[in-house]
Amino acid sequence: MYTTPGLNPYALAGATNSAAQAMQGPGTADVVANELQDFFEGAAKFDMTDVAAKLEAHVKKGVIELGKRLIDDHKSEKGGVLAHTFHGFEAAMKAAFPGWPEDTQEYYRFIGQVFFREGGGVILGNEATVRAAFKRFTDVLWPQQQVPQNRFWPLLKTLAEGVKYCRADYADRKYKVEVGGVIKRRGEVFDSKKLYDQKIAGRYVSGGVAPSDDEMKCRCLWVMVWPDGGEPTIYSHIGKLGRFHHSSFRAGEAIMAGGEWVIENGRLTHINACSGHYKPESWRFLTACTYLKNKGVITPETQMEVWNRDKQRELVPCLPFLKDFTRKMQDGYKLYKA
Repeated sequence: MYTTPGLNPYALAGATNSAAQAMQGPGTADVVANELQDFFEGAAKFDMTDVAAKLEAHVKKGVIELGKRLIDDHKSEKGGVLAHTFHGFEAAMKAAFPGWPEDTQEYYRFIGQVFFREGGGVILGNEATVRAAFKRFTDVLWPQQQVPQNRFWPLLKTLAEGVKYCRADYADRKYKVEVGGVIKRRGEVFDSKKLYDQKIAGRYVSGGVAPSDDEMKCRCLWVMVWPDGGEPTIYSHIGKLGRFHHSSFRAGEAIMAGGEWVIENGRLTHINACSGHYKPESWRFLTACTYLKNKGVITPETQMEVWNRDKQRELVPCLPFLKDFTRKMQDGYKLYKA
């Protein structure tokens, strides 16, 4: 089942009770809550068709109210995140739900019919209506492109939730990294390839600005925050198109620098300054790299991703490029894809 608590109405007792009340009313809330918990106890084993049939009657009785409750739950402190939109999101939402954003009834009806679990989900109610809204949404964002079937559920989450925006304490706990000769996160050695295989492979569209199939395929996003008079803090996580962007770490607030990098067994192998949201100036990247070099993160083996004056992508040794940074910029090199 989907792992963000705010949109998992069955993993938490309180949320289960709220969902049950929305569907049946307070008189039978406990009965329905227990029933739902029984269904979802073994999330990896249950039969989605069977669950859909058993829950459909409950959901139909209060699907709009249920949708509202789920969205409120998602925006609460339980999930540690706030919903956010991204470029093109509003236009796509208007196409998906006529009357948006003034009239939200169709949106809430949609939310109340879709339940997510790890790797997929279930549609309760009118599947044709849900898929039609999804198609209108994706036709705006990716016109004249067929959405692969294995992207249906991840992109459906995008329609339902938008981009995650993290509270500061949540970002510190989940995404803050310790920099040094070995980069760590949550006390463990950080490895972007393992994270990529865990979070992206076959399930999401990578959120990389300039995705590739070579050494930088398994890139993660990174941002640096450097408060006045304080020490820099760096956050990192895998990017997911429409779900997790550079803006997610600090809820859209200002950062010092940002980009993408590849970490293998705690060591930085590749880095760039690509951020479609912030588009940081070159001096910010240079400042961040100087700090990382002094911390032993950037080594002679580290490569940098840049674009030459002919707009061709290059992977170059990082330290020599930084040493001759001003001249390289004058020669027409760019730090992110134009």
